[in-house]
Amino acid sequence: MGALEVIQDRVDGMGFKDHNEFDLHMREEIADYIGSLLNGPTDEEWFAAIQDTIDQEKQEKKRMLAVLDQVHDKVGDDMFEDITGALVVSDWPFDYKITDKPLGELQDQDEYEHIEGVYVNQTTNGGYTGDEYAGTCSIKIGENEYFQFNYSM
Repeated sequence: MGALEVIQDRVDGMGFKDHNEFDLHMREEIADYIGSLLNGPTDEEWFAAIQDTIDQEKQEKKRMLAVLDQVHDKVGDDMFEDITGALVVSDWPFDYKITDKPLGELQDQDEYEHIEGVYVNQTTNGGYTGDEYAGTCSIKIGENEYFQFNYSM
């Protein structure tokens, strides 16, 4: 007996065998689902998908570093140190870009000596567990120029 037949026998043992049309449908659905798990992607397909993900992450990291280089060139060492400090406390910052408009509300901040103009658009305030926060932060880096990133913590 093959694996699919064994699964079908187990499903039959759950009481879904030939009772009515719904039972037959449930038997087929469960057997098809379990069979799809057994006949899923090959190891080669999994490894290729993982490699694609790794390659995409490497490209995104290069893009983000290029944005950080542009920001550093615009603001100098002191302000850049404050900006990288803001990135660190943001826990998981991503999607760096330079924009011409801030997103969010202007924040009162005295945490960073060289930063003036921090805007935050917080889209998750506590979340399900009460300690999840996410949104967008825009930091003024010049006249009508803002370093913007998303965060999740």
